This record gives sequence, structure tokens and C-alpha cells, in this order.
Amino acid sequence: MKGKAYPYKAHQWRDVVVKGMEILNRHIWFPVCTFIIGLPGETDDDTRQSLDLLYDLRDAKGTFVPTFFVPLENTRMQRSDSAKLIEMTDLQWEFFFTCWKYNLESWYGGSRSSLKFSAGVPLYYGLLGKKLFGHGIKYPLLRFAGVPDRLMRKRLYLDFTGHKRNPKGMDQFIGDIVPAFYSVLEKGLNMVDAS
Repeated sequence: MKGKAYPYKAHQWRDVVVKGMEILNRHIWFPVCTFIIGLPGETDDDTRQSLDLLYDLRDAKGTFVPTFFVPLENTRMQRSDSAKLIEMTDLQWEFFFTCWKYNLESWYGGSRSSLKFSAGVPLYYGLLGKKLFGHGIKYPLLRFAGVPDRLMRKRLYLDFTGHKRNPKGMDQFIGDIVPAFYSVLEKGLNMVDAS
């Protein structure tokens, strides 16, 4: 996807996403944002960078959809293994549940509404979850149940203790993002390799 960030470089992608989301929200557009979890070779540092981006979007209104990597035919990654639920790291689970939390807060008004989603979690863990996935599923289920961040601080990368969503939305993005390549108007659609 060498043209995805064009006319910006890959390292500018975070700023492009944050500024784009702020502009969309300001004009009453609430996009669906998809993220891929479990790309081949993904490291904990990669997941932390994704969590940092997600943290920057904490007051944005939209839908955040984490998806598992699935290789597509006729691509360079067609022979790669798809991401597996049972192999997710704690950081990947944190990313998944932070998206879930944002969606609940954004569309259902916060923690009160999440109570109905958490009622069956202990029952599921005791009857089926532990048998299928082992004890490793306990942490994700606690996150799913809405256990407060202050009680899980030792395991979390992002700590939202004391943070409430800004009802006015995102703060305006300050500064410009200067394209790293010549613009399409000046050079036409001759895409260059951004790597």
C-alpha cells in the first residue's frame, strides 16, 4: 500500500489520522475506523504505537473496529498465517478492549450502559472460556466486563484512571502536516515508494 499515506511519509500517518478525525468530527462526520491486529512480525512495540494512536483519539467520536489479520489471495502475504485469538498478547487484548470501551462510551453514553455487557462474563469464564482458552482468557474477560482501570493498572499500557471523555469532542489539531513528497497537482499521479 505504498500510496496510502501519499503525499505524506509513513511516519506522518499518525498526525494525518488524528487531524483527519478532528476535521471529520468538527463537521459532524463520525467514521468507522478499522485497525488490523496480529500482522505477521508484529511486535509489542508496534502494538504500543497503535495504542498511542488510539489514546490520541480518546475524545473522537466514531466507531473503532479492531480486526484480525487474514491473508488475502494474490498478495505478498497470502502464505502468512492469520492471527489467532488464542495467540493474542496482553497488549493486543488491551487494544481490542480499548476500542470496545470507546465504542460503548461514544454511542451508549459511558459506563452505566456497559453493565449489561458484563453480567455474563464470570459465568462464561467459569463454564466455557477457561476450558477453551485456558487461564489466559481471564484478563481479556475482565477488560470486557468493564473492571476499572485503577484495579488493573499493573497490566495496562494505557491508564485512563480519572479520564472522562470530552463531550465537546477532540481538541483542534494544532500545526500543519507538511507533505514529504511533491503534490499530485505538481507531479500527477506518479506514485512513489514511501518506504
